[in-house]
Parts: sequence; C-alpha cells; structure tokens
Amino acid sequence: MSKIQLNAVAVTLLLLAVLIGNRSREITLTPVPQSHFENIPLKFGEWIGRDSQFDESTRQQLPSASLLYRFYERKTDIVPSGMAIVYATDLGDFHQPEVCLEGQGLKTVSKGIARIKDGKGGTFDAVTLVTEADYQRRVFLFWFYSNGEASTSLGSYKIRILKDRLMGKVVRRSAMIRLDTPVLDGEEEAIGRLVQLANDSVPYLRAQFDEEAVVTK
Repeated sequence: MSKIQLNAVAVTLLLLAVLIGNRSREITLTPVPQSHFENIPLKFGEWIGRDSQFDESTRQQLPSASLLYRFYERKTDIVPSGMAIVYATDLGDFHQPEVCLEGQGLKTVSKGIARIKDGKGGTFDAVTLVTEADYQRRVFLFWFYSNGEASTSLGSYKIRILKDRLMGKVVRRSAMIRLDTPVLDGEEEAIGRLVQLANDSVPYLRAQFDEEAVVTK
C-alpha cells in the first residue's frame, strides 16, 4: 500500500472515529430564531429600498433560513437593483448561485470578479455573472459571508461547518448575499451599479451578521 493510500485510510478511520464518538452524544442544534435584518435599513446614502419576497417555491425549499429580498434604487437609476439574502446554518440552504440560476433558465454568458470595499479600509472579492434568457441579459453579483469573512466559494464553508459539527463545536450562521440588475446601458454600467450598491450596503450587512448570536450545540 502506497503512502497516499495509507494517508487516505488514516483520514477515513479518523472521520469514522469522530462520527461514532459524536453520534453517541446525539449532536443537536438549537432552533435558530428568524432574523428580521433590523440593521439593514431601507434607506442609506442615495439608495431607497422597498421590500419584496422570494417566490413560494423558494421559501418552501429553504424552511430553516431567514430570507430577505428587496429592491434598491437611486434617483439617477433607470431601474432598481435587487438584493437577496439567504441566512442559515443548514448546509442544504446554500447553493452556488450559478447552479440555481441555470435551473431557472438563465444561461451564464460570462463570469468575473469584482472588488468590494469591506467597510474597514480593505476589500474582498465578489463574483459577477452576466446571464441571458430570451435575448435579455441580467447581471448578478454575489458572495458568502460568515464569522467575519467573505468568500466567493461555498465549498470552504461547507467543509468548515461539517468539521465543526463533527467535533461538536459551535456552528455559526452564514449568509449568501446576491445582488442583481438588468443590462440596459451595457454590462459594465450594470456591474458598476451593483458594485456601488455592495460598497454602500456592506457596513450595514456586517453590522447585521457580526452581531447575530451563534447557534450552539
């Protein structure tokens, strides 16, 4: 047996030992109180928002998540921009937006990275997607946020949450933030509009998520 095979066996046995040990303790999660997103205002800077909601099918698929869906616009905007937030600990509540959008019939035309101000003097990466359906294009910008850190990939969060659950540690809630707007005056203009909305809203998003209580085992 090679070293690689031995290492794989050792890791598998370790995971099994952890699983058996934790199963005997019957790990359970305290029900998560629904977040009402009090720290994310309807009006900030030049933006004015109005509440909307996810469709019934989406709400049924995300029963344990706190959901926020709003439209924000400025006086200079021709159309509003959407803000969708899924906030939960259940791994099943989270999917990469590319997958969900393709399931809704939106074809990804291009994908990129935008730099967003983190509200503390630095920046973080967010994903930009240009999608198309029935010859109409729409731009999406999204990122994940948990425990003070932003990420463009859900995979790292799922691994960390799984590890914490296996070890019986505190499991913190994570958020998916997704902004969207139609392409009217060009893709760069649409992306710029979402980047500005992200930059202006991040301080309020951080205030909301950083102050939320953790979920204890």
